Amino acid sequence: MATRGKKRVRSHSETDKEHIPFAKRMKIDEEENKYSSYQKIEHDSQSDNEHDQFPVRKNGRTLHLNVIRGDVANRILSVGDSARAMKISKFFDDPDKVRVVSSDTMFKVFTGTFKGVPLSIVATGMGYAMIDFVVREIRHVVQGPLAMIRLGTCGVVHPDYEAGQLLIATKGSTFIQTNRDEIIKGNVENAYSFSPPVKADIPLSSLMVCNLRNALGNDKVKQVMNCSADSFYCSEGRIDPNFNDLNDTLIDDLREKFPDVASLEMESFGLLSLATKDMHCSSCAIGLAKDRFCTPTELKGIENMAGLGILKTLAAFQFPEGEPDYTDEVGQILQDYADEVDAESSSNE
Repeated sequence: MATRGKKRVRSHSETDKEHIPFAKRMKIDEEENKYSSYQKIEHDSQSDNEHDQFPVRKNGRTLHLNVIRGDVANRILSVGDSARAMKISKFFDDPDKVRVVSSDTMFKVFTGTFKGVPLSIVATGMGYAMIDFVVREIRHVVQGPLAMIRLGTCGVVHPDYEAGQLLIATKGSTFIQTNRDEIIKGNVENAYSFSPPVKADIPLSSLMVCNLRNALGNDKVKQVMNCSADSFYCSEGRIDPNFNDLNDTLIDDLREKFPDVASLEMESFGLLSLATKDMHCSSCAIGLAKDRFCTPTELKGIENMAGLGILKTLAAFQFPEGEPDYTDEVGQILQDYADEVDAESSSNE
């Protein structure tokens, strides 16, 4: 997507570093944040603007992702770990000029262009809390509408689906929550609760299904209902004699209440439940285990093709609200960064 020559909008945290090349500025920012604590939170309790109530560091960066405005594009792919994020970022138009923002809490953001469109890949980690950090902090720094897709792995809990298939949550996602007070009481019936399903964005999901089936084939890509759990162990039904989790019938209870549930993981519900009216979100997961485990070779192939298919989906997705100016703003930042990389490369020759 071509930018329209807009000037880069720098945050207040950058104005005193304008004379420093961007790559070096990033290193400085990382060092400044390395030993940061919650004492660095800026919180203006007198402000009438609810946006100003969001906790950030003194340099304006968010607490966990370590991002400011312009660091994250408005089209985002969320994956579990930085190795997968880095691997998929190789599909960007110029992999050598991808902006990377790291944090001291394991998050990492890779931003570049795909077919000229600014995109970000975020290494999110695992679990509801991690996806909550990601969605809220991205929403804070991204201006206007955004689109976000989660690509993860899952267990397969439906007899009609298999390990090695890509399961897209077009039928929504429910949530298993552990009720610790009831477990302590020994109340088996109320030890776990199921949330009403939340829906994925239909246009974004439909576009993703089309692109992924073109890449992987109809047999490999299935539209299902998802379930997210608040724990990898107890609320995903794993039995451990070391703990009294009262979860012996949990998966059977889940299947009885929601017969369409096929994928079981920990993040999709968090993403979809946080999607506001101008956030277009969907989720998919590679079936990692059922009666067998997906082989490493099989997993690698699906990851690559699914990652590429999702980048195509995000790049082609048209915001119903119209394309925001923020897209060009991020595009200009990426162009500035590419120019600095070229200049530094030339000076080293």
